[in-house]
Parts: sequence; C-alpha cells; structure tokens
Amino acid sequence: GESGFRALETKTLAELGQESGLIIATGGGCVTQGRNYPLLHQNGTIFWLKRALFQLPTEGRPISQSTALKELYDRRRALYEAFADCTVDNDTSPVNTTQRILETLG
Repeated sequence: GESGFRALETKTLAELGQESGLIIATGGGCVTQGRNYPLLHQNGTIFWLKRALFQLPTEGRPISQSTALKELYDRRRALYEAFADCTVDNDTSPVNTTQRILETLG
C-alpha cells in the first residue's frame, strides 16, 4: 500500500541523499512526507519541474489513476512550493528543461 511505499521511498532518499553528484528524480508524492525534505536538501538543490497536468502520465501510477490529477495538485501545491529551491517549467523538451536547470545552477 501507499504507507509501505512511502516508507521505502524515505529509506531510499536517506541513503541517496548522502551521496553527491546524483540526480534524484522523485514522484510527486515525495513531498507528502515532511521528513523527506532534509534528506533531499542535505546535499543538493531541489527543483520543482512544473508541467501542465494534461501532460503528466498516469499509467502505472495507482494514486494518479484513482484520484484526479487536479485534486492531487491542489493538495500538494503548497508542499511543492515549500520543498523547491527552484522552479523550472517542464512543458517543452527535456533538452530545454535541462538547459534551464543548468542556467539556474550557473
């Protein structure tokens, strides 16, 4: 279930967060666990990759399939904002998104 998944997610973030030079891509629910913030932030910059809801995949994502994306976004938006050091629009190509991230990191 979700609680078991979140526990494993946090355990993994605790391990990976101690590393340097990694890019850690989390799912959108990572922010629902406040304890994940210091694990992600301890050794890096947290980017919120904003994307239009209609562009987000839901296949293979049980919570996204059982709950409307707008509802999930409305519940999590403040958490995304609180976690993020930087926000990058991710509505174009991966190359453009990467370029924006690199520019931000300068």
